[in-house]
Amino acid sequence: MKTSFGWFFLLLSHVSAYRFLEESCGTWPTYKPTNVAWLANIWNDTHFQCHGTLIHRRFILTAARCIHLPGMNIGSHVEFGSAKYNVSILVAHKDYLQNDIGLLKLSRNVDFNAFIYPICIILDMEKRNYVKNTNTFRTTASILYYNYNTAQVIKISQLNRYYCQNHLNANSNQICATSIANRVSCSLELGGPLIQYISFGNLPREVQLGIRSAGENGCNEPRVYTDLTNYVKWIENTVQRLSTEEQKPEQIPSHGIWLYENCSGNILSSKLRAFIYGPQFRAQGWFITHRFVITNAQNLPEDASSLDVGLAETPRSYDEFRVLSIFKHPEFSQYYKNDIALLKLNRPVTFDKMSPVCMLALKNHQEQAESAWYHTMFYYVQTENHITIVEKNVTLFDPFQCSHIIRNTIDQNQVCVQSSQGMSYGNPGDILIKKIMYMGKEWIVLVGIVSYSSNGIQVFTNVMRHTDWITEIVTSNQ
Repeated sequence: MKTSFGWFFLLLSHVSAYRFLEESCGTWPTYKPTNVAWLANIWNDTHFQCHGTLIHRRFILTAARCIHLPGMNIGSHVEFGSAKYNVSILVAHKDYLQNDIGLLKLSRNVDFNAFIYPICIILDMEKRNYVKNTNTFRTTASILYYNYNTAQVIKISQLNRYYCQNHLNANSNQICATSIANRVSCSLELGGPLIQYISFGNLPREVQLGIRSAGENGCNEPRVYTDLTNYVKWIENTVQRLSTEEQKPEQIPSHGIWLYENCSGNILSSKLRAFIYGPQFRAQGWFITHRFVITNAQNLPEDASSLDVGLAETPRSYDEFRVLSIFKHPEFSQYYKNDIALLKLNRPVTFDKMSPVCMLALKNHQEQAESAWYHTMFYYVQTENHITIVEKNVTLFDPFQCSHIIRNTIDQNQVCVQSSQGMSYGNPGDILIKKIMYMGKEWIVLVGIVSYSSNGIQVFTNVMRHTDWITEIVTSNQ
């Protein structure tokens, strides 16, 4: 049964034990309900992208869809009026397709004042039905007024959950709402907040309860919101982890960053590419250690004894190595999900001036590499006399738009790249990499491997999401 706003207000006013992510939140001595002092305008290099909310001196809360918009990368920035803050880290929920929530870490602290202060995130609201049992909320809307967009707080009403799930495809971690009054020249931006004004003792505070997700931009159209009561632990843990990492010395340990230490080299021609062949079978892969090759699971034979591996683009392309074992990902499906496999060879490879491709071993380094949405794709073009390696800088494509264009679901372990003019459609086994600086040198880091192409979109398996499985296979099969 729905509960009135007044009852919700009264309930919280009698509870004094709530913990906030940022204690000085949701109010200021000169507080006015129309301040929206926590509302963040999120930009890429050139254009406004979406809204977010200031929840901590260093963190902006927004939708994962915002983080995946074109051009969002390290170097994006956030504006509060005329105040500008650069973004240093972007983190989307690992399972962002079903959990539309993300955080931006700012490059410096925000100085709170009457015009900029954080909205409240209540940390002990988990497993409570406050959001689902409330009829009326507030949100921020962009209102066109004399040819100028201004942010205003408007009332919205929660919609029936049956309608929400069956007509708007919302899941159990989302709710739906629409404007109470009919409004013109009014739009709701992605990443905007679902809020309530709540009194704690005698102190009124603005509390965020949701994030604007899917739906039309118009204020009068139904919109889907992420219910924050299901994500307070994720928010708290992510903020704490990224804050703790900053307090540690910046020096990276000299060991442990790589899955396989001997992987230096900053050009692809220095990396060991595998030519995999057998009866009526040809494929490519990449050495990730001197004995293991990573490749696609799709169409890979089951019989290891039927396969041989050579060193592509070298005189040792044929009859070099026998395959001892094939390890397909245990959750691989014929629909290209978890399209990854490892081959163990009968002996280690040695080749002067060539090495396996690097893979990051630690999750925090993987997340930093993933959060930088500019990557490099390498693919091969066969000419009359030789094969040319082509290097192309690319931006990851919005996974939600990608799913729509290719008419297939993109899961959290896949990434998409849109082919540009003059760009190969990519072959299975072509790779997506990130160039990083480490100990004064540039390194090539493996991010993804092409699984398939459709309608001008190349779909990669994100190999960094499978690092635990890869590590287990390699270490237990030495």
